[in-house]
Amino acid sequence: MRRLVISLVSVCFLVVAAFAAAPQVATLGKCQKRKPPVVFPHKKHVDMKLDCKVCHHKYEGKGEPRSCFTCHKCEKGKAPSAKMAFHKKCVKCHKKEKKGPRRCSQCHAKK
Repeated sequence: MRRLVISLVSVCFLVVAAFAAAPQVATLGKCQKRKPPVVFPHKKHVDMKLDCKVCHHKYEGKGEPRSCFTCHKCEKGKAPSAKMAFHKKCVKCHKKEKKGPRRCSQCHAKK
């Protein structure tokens, strides 16, 4: 019985470690119809020491920031559509900083 418990704990530890080591990316293409979805490397942006409010503009500094899709839906509602919000925020920043992808095909890369 003791060996079984140790084995189960070991397997659980390995699974958790594998998920922790995996790159943190978000797919920003759930509304996408024509172009491949954008894979957003969240950890890479966090490692640049950006203020979270640069992207999470409603974030008040407590707990986890909400997902973009909480407010920005596929179609325009109270907030701009997800497509418009991402293009405005992401592309504008990449062009201003002259870093990161700045062409459609660089973000919407075919697999």
